[in-house]
Amino acid sequence: MRALAAALAGLAVMSSAAAIGREKAIHAFRWRDDAGACQAPAPFRPWSWDRIQRVAGLPDDKTVVFTVDGGLVPEALSEASAQLRALDVRATFFLMTGPLAKSPRGQQIVAQLVADGHELGNHTVNHPHLTRLPDERLRAELADAERWIAEAAGGGATPLFREPFLDRDARTDRIAAELCLKPVGFTVYTRDDRPGVTASEIAGAVLRDRKRPRELASGAILMFHASQPENRRAWPYIVAELRRRGHRFVPLGEALRSAAAGEAQAGASEE
Repeated sequence: MRALAAALAGLAVMSSAAAIGREKAIHAFRWRDDAGACQAPAPFRPWSWDRIQRVAGLPDDKTVVFTVDGGLVPEALSEASAQLRALDVRATFFLMTGPLAKSPRGQQIVAQLVADGHELGNHTVNHPHLTRLPDERLRAELADAERWIAEAAGGGATPLFREPFLDRDARTDRIAAELCLKPVGFTVYTRDDRPGVTASEIAGAVLRDRKRPRELASGAILMFHASQPENRRAWPYIVAELRRRGHRFVPLGEALRSAAAGEAQAGASEE
């Protein structure tokens, strides 16, 4: 890890119109295969409402999905977006909307996320433990967050949702599905939520597995937190090293569409 720490110490667009156009298209996606209110638009296929831990079926073996949970500290979202813009990485941001709604710059920050080409997902209003809430409060946490994102972004969020604290059970999964939201987990635990974690430890969690280079499966989902300042030092090294290994970064919705398109092409070639 000494070499990693040394490397970290030495590390210090697309047009907005195109990014906004793509994001508005993404905002239109609401789909379920078992409810008339959530039909799947092309090129998506009906999918299971099981949690996404990794995007399977991608046509290449080097795609990595970058996700960021944020909103507790609104300015941290702005900083995270600026850094990912500099790194030429587009991500899926799961937004906690309560603090953003109270911030004078909340809507501006979300508009910048969209302009930078990022996708927006739902991370509730107040970041509660969902399994402790009665049904109606749980629904309100999800629906109110979705509504605020729609107003701030000029469209809405992707139909993707990550629970605060990853706190879930069969009831929370059912209610999320009723609201056309698909729960998202992660493939690699980055450890960035641990007290006192360092940039070297975050990068090591992503890049190494038991002292050996980690082999990331295609469609691997990385989960980070915008409010973790050590990510600002870790991300440049993580991105540079994964690119050196041949990986590319895409938002989650884009990865899901690529997987669906690959399956469709494979099915057509078999006919």
